[in-house]
Amino acid sequence: MKRVGAFSIGIASILHLDKVLDAELVYLPPAMRKRVKCDAIAGWGMKPSAAAARQFAKKHDLPYIALEDGFLRSLGLGVHGHLEHSFIADSVGIYYDASRPSALEELILASSQLDAIALEQSRQAIQRLGQHRLSKYNAAPDYPVSRLQTGAAVLVVDQTYGDISVQLGQGSPETFVKMLETAVDNHPDAEILVKVHPDVLAGKKKGYLLECAQRMNCTLIAEDVNPWAFFDAVSDVYVVTSHMGFEALVAGKKVHCFGMPYYAGWGLTQDYQTCERRSQPRSLEQVFYAVYVQYCRYLNPYTGQPCQLEDTIELLALQKRHLEKYRGHWVALNIGASERKMLKRVLGFGATLEFRKRAQNLSDDSSPDSQVERGYILKNIASTDLKVNEVVLAASDNKTELTVQQGSLQLKGLGSGLLYPLSIEIHERMPGQVNVDSIYIDPESGNIIDVETATQLRKQCLPYFAGVSMWSRCKRLTRYLYLIL
Repeated sequence: MKRVGAFSIGIASILHLDKVLDAELVYLPPAMRKRVKCDAIAGWGMKPSAAAARQFAKKHDLPYIALEDGFLRSLGLGVHGHLEHSFIADSVGIYYDASRPSALEELILASSQLDAIALEQSRQAIQRLGQHRLSKYNAAPDYPVSRLQTGAAVLVVDQTYGDISVQLGQGSPETFVKMLETAVDNHPDAEILVKVHPDVLAGKKKGYLLECAQRMNCTLIAEDVNPWAFFDAVSDVYVVTSHMGFEALVAGKKVHCFGMPYYAGWGLTQDYQTCERRSQPRSLEQVFYAVYVQYCRYLNPYTGQPCQLEDTIELLALQKRHLEKYRGHWVALNIGASERKMLKRVLGFGATLEFRKRAQNLSDDSSPDSQVERGYILKNIASTDLKVNEVVLAASDNKTELTVQQGSLQLKGLGSGLLYPLSIEIHERMPGQVNVDSIYIDPESGNIIDVETATQLRKQCLPYFAGVSMWSRCKRLTRYLYLIL
């Protein structure tokens, strides 16, 4: 097995990165760099922080592997602790550097040789991305853009000032101004939506378009919204180098490129710059296959096992469905302190929980100023006071009531109190209907397990645990859950 050195302790500690690289990954502090023999050096893209790694690789005639997040990165942001589902490892260049070739560019050039099976795989994956409305990050709420007026609209995408992809993608501050002016000229009767980062509007970060967009009376959009919500509302998308431009192509939109992102120059976009290396047209299916199937590397972050694009799509779609199911503000009644952490994990980070000891003053929640968006959570059907139920139903109007209780699959015996419960049931009650949702949990980590996995578990747990002590069953069960995720 080859050995890859990393100058950054952060890179060396990325979970399962060794399996992505199919190599032994070693951290190289300054004192060890000349003593440890490596076959390649890895760094984070072309950022200045990786300059020492690039220089060392060049000096010692070693390949430099540029690492980046993949284009289906995770459910939420990495800074919030969400694990990577995909990576990029490019030993030729990097996809956002248009000044020289990259492994992605070579794959796109070679995509003319793809067979019918590969192209059909692309079409199926494109359809699934649209069906599940997946993007690089997938925690943003998916609802219509709030400030959009009726009529035609186009989207202009701003980027953070100094973005390395702008610098290496033939972009500049003047490029952004030209892009906005062109969008306004090309669509005189359309509403011009300018997507800016929320921190730019708050003055915490700097973008390229804020002042220009305000001067030209454009509609500024800073909400964290699923990109597909924008694609639903617009006909054209204007970008400099943003990856959102390729997602817009996947969504069937006309894309105008004012820089030279990886997807420009292949006949798919309206380009305002050129790249001599990209003179041969390619279809969307060909470029998609090169980008999502060949260039990105996928793994299940919970098992650490490499997987395929389709596996990652389904896993992210599952996570997103659970996130959306309980997104919103809930009032939780009579939930003990020891149970609150478990409830937060079960409902997901999209749910905001307000814990109350009593049901008093719930009638105030029906006012227009109330923060209760979704409804109320009670502890369990057997022990909930009937009067509390009546008060909740009277106050909730059309809001949802969730009643939480232990599920049918539970750990018992020595040590069971030290772990999460194996399952809980959530009874969802709205006027005229009652739904029961069984949620299964890894007892050690508290991670949610999907229904298919839980069904496997229930079918197989008896023979799997036959003749084993209860405490050993707990340990075996934890390992087994990780095995079948």
